[in-house]
Amino acid sequence: MRKIYTLILSVAVGLTAQAQTPPDFTVTDSEGNSLNLYSALSNGKTIMLDFFFTTCPTCIANVDNIEHIYQQFGAGTGDFDIWGIDDRSSDAQVNSYKAQQGVTNPCVSGNDGGGLAVVNSYASNYNFTGFPTYAVICSDQSITWDIWPISTNAPEIKQSLESDCGLQAAGIEDVVKIGFNAIYPNPSSDYATVSYRLLERAKVSLEVYNMLGSLVKTVTPGQIFAGQKQTQLNVKDLENGNYFVKLIVNDELADVMKLTVMN
Repeated sequence: MRKIYTLILSVAVGLTAQAQTPPDFTVTDSEGNSLNLYSALSNGKTIMLDFFFTTCPTCIANVDNIEHIYQQFGAGTGDFDIWGIDDRSSDAQVNSYKAQQGVTNPCVSGNDGGGLAVVNSYASNYNFTGFPTYAVICSDQSITWDIWPISTNAPEIKQSLESDCGLQAAGIEDVVKIGFNAIYPNPSSDYATVSYRLLERAKVSLEVYNMLGSLVKTVTPGQIFAGQKQTQLNVKDLENGNYFVKLIVNDELADVMKLTVMN
């Protein structure tokens, strides 16, 4: 069940195509990048808007489904992108949410990035019934509003992208990769949270190397089930400087990410 948006009194569910043109907006995502809707559309992009907030239980429950769609349609590298629009959080809170939940698409905070104004604008133009709300805007500015409910891997969104916008999904096995989502905070002074993704149950270890290539720390979580996972890394005993953290899955290198230690 979605959290009801308190400014809207009417309730409606289901998939509803809207004829009116979606409002334009310019926002700044939590990484400091400027996003303009009409500019993206004019460049041939289809944009999916994911209206969420960082403590919304249903938003969190659907993260893997939305991530599946994002990866299946190129993870922002082609003619499709997902912009998460939060209405109440700071950039720091949104970045923490992204790292903890394994969200890799751009997200805009309500307080710092302009997300609240976008939510209010769309709530005044469409029947906004709660969070999360998903809308697909094709490059011709046509919009499919409120794709809900969605099931595992969000085939309802996939159908809209393919039938309404003419996009072609890649095979998910070709685009979803084992690897890091994030390490945060980075720089870190005591404990760093390492967030990563597994496609199947596997033996996992984390290896930390200094800039000379020497192994200085190993953490072995052991056998881990598939999904978005986190491991705490104690860096209190490491000297200040830059390190490389390697994700080892089933005794093979899966990914590498830089970590800065500032004790």
